[in-house]
Amino acid sequence: MSFLIITLLFGLTILAQELPWTPSATLIQQIYNNIESQFYDKNTNLYYSSANNGQNMYSYLCATSALFQAFEEMQNCSLPRNNFLLEKMFETIQHYYDGVENTSNVNYGGYDSYVVKFGGGQRYYDDNEWTALDMLDAYKITNNSEFLKTAEKIFNFVQNGQDDKLGGGIYWAENGNSKNTCSNGPAIVLALKLYKITHKDMYFNFAKKIYAWTNKNLLSPENLYWDHIDIDGHVNKAEFTYNTGIMIQANVLFYEITNDVNYLNEAKKLAEESLKHFASNGNFPYWDDGSFWFNAVLLRGYQNLYRVDKSDGYIYIYTFDDWMSRVYKSLLDAKSLLYQSGLLEICSRLYMIEHLYIQVLL
Repeated sequence: MSFLIITLLFGLTILAQELPWTPSATLIQQIYNNIESQFYDKNTNLYYSSANNGQNMYSYLCATSALFQAFEEMQNCSLPRNNFLLEKMFETIQHYYDGVENTSNVNYGGYDSYVVKFGGGQRYYDDNEWTALDMLDAYKITNNSEFLKTAEKIFNFVQNGQDDKLGGGIYWAENGNSKNTCSNGPAIVLALKLYKITHKDMYFNFAKKIYAWTNKNLLSPENLYWDHIDIDGHVNKAEFTYNTGIMIQANVLFYEITNDVNYLNEAKKLAEESLKHFASNGNFPYWDDGSFWFNAVLLRGYQNLYRVDKSDGYIYIYTFDDWMSRVYKSLLDAKSLLYQSGLLEICSRLYMIEHLYIQVLL
């Protein structure tokens, strides 16, 4: 048997077909069962933001969308599929839909940050983009056109989030005062995925425009992405894993569509710098505010890079998997839905990588 030897950034040499840890199907089922028993309200088909906190506050859209994605990754595993679960999540998401058009969105409705019948909230462009990506992945799994139509409708809403201030870019929220990587990166990925499905040039052209703006305004000299730029031009230079992760994925999608190796090389540079910056000691960062989910988005980027370049991409998968092998037990009892959603998505992705398409590289 032939093996490819890979030397990691930390000097560790491994065999390309091995991962240090693989989440079991039993573990994934355990996390799912915990979410359904601790967070789900069957009377409303909504999820609580925290387990057993006595407040019974329902989840904000950001965590509900993260859970939708986690359920999709669980379905993508070689575990029994349950399309009803995705259809149930579609109905859950509709509780956040706000069809009331305001002056900044004459033609399009979007999804509020909170359940509309319980007061609703601000409409964030990034939350809507993550939700649209959920819809496209559900469409891929089920072939139900309602998911695709919803994603296209959300894209129409997102288009209204741009203007000429700062030369373009998409605001973080309606009537907002900043344009963020988290509202531009997912918009690029959304447009590219829609282009791959529909072959409509409007989506590809939109993605190119937002990609150029994001790189001009928010890409740091160290090949990481800053958090946002205020309308007055001040740049908040905080760096988070999900911003880099979504842009790795964007570059991989551009590469797959155009076959332009410059996009692949950019994805590699971003991945390399992310590992140096965020995991210099082998540990990825997270805090008590649910930001563990940010790392799920980084893994999406690594997984996409691995799909097109297994020799280089494997380094990042291995390091991420090794970190998870050391922290997952401490997260099993986390009381935050966003934490649990991130944990379920990450474990499902690592399970899928190991069981479905990790290969010996010859």
